[in-house]
Amino acid sequence: MTDDVLEVNGDEFDFSSVEEGVTLPVAAINSDWFAGPVTRQSGQIHVAILLPLGPDAPTNQRFPGKLQQDRNGLIDLSKVERVYK
Repeated sequence: MTDDVLEVNGDEFDFSSVEEGVTLPVAAINSDWFAGPVTRQSGQIHVAILLPLGPDAPTNQRFPGKLQQDRNGLIDLSKVERVYK
């Protein structure tokens, strides 16, 4: 897997074709988990991902802030409880 491949719930999305300054519209991504377009800025891929939270989820879960990859390429969502199965 390369740095430009994002795995969401077992599905891989390869964003290596997104060049610097280019925006890939969310309609071009075959997934309901993306909340907006994908862009590359300063060499990094930026995405907005939908989290499965209920309407009564606490504020810190609804707005967790910026989520960063760890050195293994994983994003820690342990503070976000899964509501829907």
